[in-house]
Amino acid sequence: MAIRTRGNRGRVGVRIAAGLGLGMATILLPTSSALADPAKDATYQEMLTLAQQISALKPQIASGSGPSDQLEAALARYSDLSSSLGGDDPGRILGAGQSGTQSSGPVLPAGGLPPSCSTTTSNFLTSPGSTVTTGAPVSSVLAVGGAGSYVIGVELSLNLPHTFAADLDITLTSPGGTTTVITTDNGAGNDNVFSGSLFTDVASTPVTDFPHMNLVTSSPMEPEGAFGAFIGENPNGNWTLSVIDDAGGDDGTLVSWALSITTLPAPPIITTVPNVSVSPGTTITTGSPFSSMINVAGAGTAIFDVNLNTNITHTFAADLDISLESPIGIFTTITTDSGAGNDNLFAGTLWDDDAALPVSDFPHVNNVTSTPLQPEGAMASFFGLDPNGNWLLTINDDAGGDDGTLVSWSLDIQTFTCAVGGTMADLSITKTDGVTTATPGGSTTYTITASNAGPDPVTGATVTDFAPFFCDSFNWTCAGAGGGSCAASGSGDIGDTTVNLPVGGSVTYTATCGISNMASGMLSNTADINPPGGVTDPNLANNSATDTDTLGAQADLAITKTDGVTTAVPGGSTTYTITASNAGPSGTAATVADTFPASLTCTWTCVGAGGGLCAAAGSGNINDPVTLPAGSSVTYTASCTISPAATGTLSNTATVTGAATDPVAGNNSATDTDTLTPQADLGITKTDGVTSVSPSGMLTYTITASNPGSSNASGATVNDTFPGSLTCSWTCVGAGGGTCTASGMGNISDVVNLPAGGSVTYTASCAVSAAATGTIVNIASVAAPAGVTDPNPGNNFANDTDTVLDQADLAITKTDGVASAIPGGSVTYTITGSNAGPAAAMGATVTDSFPATLSCTWTCVGAGGGTCAVAGGGSINDVVNLPVGASVTYTAICTVASSATGNLVNTATINGPAPDPNPANNSATDTDTLTPQSDVAVTKTDGVTTAVPGQSVTYTIVASNSGPSDAPTAPFIDAFPPSLSCTYTSVAAGGASGNTAAGSGAISQVLSLPAGSSVTYTAICNIDPAATGSLVNSALITSASDINPVNNIATDTDTLTPQADLIVTKDDG
Repeated sequence: MAIRTRGNRGRVGVRIAAGLGLGMATILLPTSSALADPAKDATYQEMLTLAQQISALKPQIASGSGPSDQLEAALARYSDLSSSLGGDDPGRILGAGQSGTQSSGPVLPAGGLPPSCSTTTSNFLTSPGSTVTTGAPVSSVLAVGGAGSYVIGVELSLNLPHTFAADLDITLTSPGGTTTVITTDNGAGNDNVFSGSLFTDVASTPVTDFPHMNLVTSSPMEPEGAFGAFIGENPNGNWTLSVIDDAGGDDGTLVSWALSITTLPAPPIITTVPNVSVSPGTTITTGSPFSSMINVAGAGTAIFDVNLNTNITHTFAADLDISLESPIGIFTTITTDSGAGNDNLFAGTLWDDDAALPVSDFPHVNNVTSTPLQPEGAMASFFGLDPNGNWLLTINDDAGGDDGTLVSWSLDIQTFTCAVGGTMADLSITKTDGVTTATPGGSTTYTITASNAGPDPVTGATVTDFAPFFCDSFNWTCAGAGGGSCAASGSGDIGDTTVNLPVGGSVTYTATCGISNMASGMLSNTADINPPGGVTDPNLANNSATDTDTLGAQADLAITKTDGVTTAVPGGSTTYTITASNAGPSGTAATVADTFPASLTCTWTCVGAGGGLCAAAGSGNINDPVTLPAGSSVTYTASCTISPAATGTLSNTATVTGAATDPVAGNNSATDTDTLTPQADLGITKTDGVTSVSPSGMLTYTITASNPGSSNASGATVNDTFPGSLTCSWTCVGAGGGTCTASGMGNISDVVNLPAGGSVTYTASCAVSAAATGTIVNIASVAAPAGVTDPNPGNNFANDTDTVLDQADLAITKTDGVASAIPGGSVTYTITGSNAGPAAAMGATVTDSFPATLSCTWTCVGAGGGTCAVAGGGSINDVVNLPVGASVTYTAICTVASSATGNLVNTATINGPAPDPNPANNSATDTDTLTPQSDVAVTKTDGVTTAVPGQSVTYTIVASNSGPSDAPTAPFIDAFPPSLSCTYTSVAAGGASGNTAAGSGAISQVLSLPAGSSVTYTAICNIDPAATGSLVNSALITSASDINPVNNIATDTDTLTPQADLIVTKDDG
């Protein structure tokens, strides 16, 4: 077996050769200046093969069935090869069924052991010669005795010829019951590949990846599982090799098998290195292998155990090859193409030699993390190496179509040393209180025993036990046995430094914990023993002991509830006092609950006593998590409004429940019950909004029955018997939940529902008899239903009284005698108010609000005794006296605004103090269509009749409106002839607008010309020098309301009189 190295780095590992049937292992060390000699290695390999043959032949010869000549030839060749190596011997050949030990060196990797460690390697062989057939499991037992007590290395040599290797499942089980898988269905259809195989954690190739060849022994190999799982066990006892042929058609023989076991005389001192992790987030792609590094520093110098944690996402696990390399270049295979086509199997995987199944045999499930797993190679191959330096995790995706990510990975490392000389004592401690549960508020008693298993006595060991947080008191005594001694007693934490322990001696502490009544969860307590300086404890694992009890609290919770009364009024209120208490012995978290009836609307406050804690306030139901130490309480004061609709009885229950066991559950709820006694203060109002009425008139009554509370009144009665002078019909509408009959004729006698705050309103339309005289008195009433008390019956009646008045038929007329009017002109209205009786109308009112487009003055003359104001200005609002047959006539002269448009509408009204039997003639309206008339005109002159080409003329152009109506849109144009080049200015007057203050070229503007306004343009024009004939220039203005188009155009004509100032000069030079 060769320890693996990476590349050609010049690192040489220890080579360990082991022969099947030799039951030994020999360490071959190369010189410091050279690598191992390949020829020498080949010689060793041949010697190992011969040793296997010799081991197989000896038992046959001993039984008289073997070929002795073959044995003699093998022995002779073996001796010759040994001589060629200077006497080197790969091992000591043992006979059938024999076992033996030697101390030639440990079965360890290149790292070796710390200098302080002394090891022994023992070799054991058995030759069962058992036939392996399909479906008949073979178990072979190898007894191991006389080895050391602490395993640090195991190797298996196997001679199992079989004609179809892939049929075989082989496992190895230690005396302690640990089983590791050697191979399951590996080797394909090759024959006899395990006929001399060495299985070791430090082989370069796992059995799953070995290039097996037909009839060629496969060796050395890593088993599917890891022999590192046996580290720390006592190897003495029966080891079992189990072989199963799980497919038909082939068989074989378990000729022999051997174990090479390396042990320490005592357990090493193990130190755990803090977890080291890295999160590279590297993408895994096909054909792009990469390595991720973790640096370990500050650890010990010899590895005891290594575990790998990976978080790798990948959508096809079988694409992945993963290996882990130590700082000195030794690596192990984690997985090669395991997991089939499943996704994300290694996204949180622990790789551990102690796992139950190898990665190659694990029942992987898609998108479910496979963990824990034994790697294909063994983590034990790192045993003894220095962990400090750079570790590499290498990943290769060797098939296309899928990818993934190395999210993170980490290492859990333990290092070890061995005790160096001096005193050694295996101190241990136990602790128990004999129970698994404890009661808060009670107590528990721990028995803590410290002992010494030797081999040396100890003076001055230290026992510590810190009192648990939940112990209110912690008192202890101590007594020794077998010569052990300790402090006699104490209270509080145990910190005894006076413990003396001869070999086999012990000290026992009896510690009583008074448990806090509010303790919860778990009561955990740990005791430790530590050796004094100069004493080495080879097994620190038993130096601490913890006792854990589930805290099973017991609390006698109780609750009371009362509102101090036995009756309650719907619509009123009541106040409950609710007290939850804890009589112990344990404190507990609890819940106080009170689901108030739907008929209650509540708010509440809470105060604790004796350490009790609760919510300070809330509204609605109580569902309050509270804290109740033993002897404490919480008190709620709940102020509740009772629904006005509530009936029957008011029953309310409060409960308290706790996390602790309650020994008296009967007092965990309390109920308060009150008889409901409804009260409703019903009232009624009635009015028709008037105090008098005329015969043959109409009265409209509004009758409202209401219930301001406290309780609902369902089935109340409203009555109204109308007097004989009225003929009535009515409707009814409810509000606030009130209901009533929608309508009716004649008297009202209605059963209604009046919730608190509700009402019903009747509207009764009543015709007054023509013979009615005097007064009309009408009374309405409301009465509570049976079972409802009305505390104020004085408002259960209402009446309305009206005086019967005489009538006056007032009328008014209004006209201006025309159907149209001109804005800017005037109209004259004649308005006549009269009284046809039968009663006089003294103090009637005539009103006429003239529209804003009118400016009016008026006079008035009475006739038939009628009187009015003589004259006035603006709108009419005149108080007049009209005896029967009298009238008043107003003459209103009104100027119409020149800007008025549309229709001129004006209404006059008359109203009297007494009812009017015919109000339809109390108003009159006159409407005139407004027809605007405007006279827009234009003038134009330049003040001359002739003009000279090449000179200029100045035009004055005036656009105007002489009314009477405004011309809001008057297009104005002056297109100067081509022979003129003009600039102009303009000035508006009388409110005119739309003109441009200055410009050049032709004028084209839309003017707004109120009546009497104008715009004056001054145009200065240069005459073209080439102009001839006459200079003719016209201006034009138009308006839709123009009544005189004759003056809408103006023209100025000038005769052009060219002038030339000719000059002649002559010069003969």
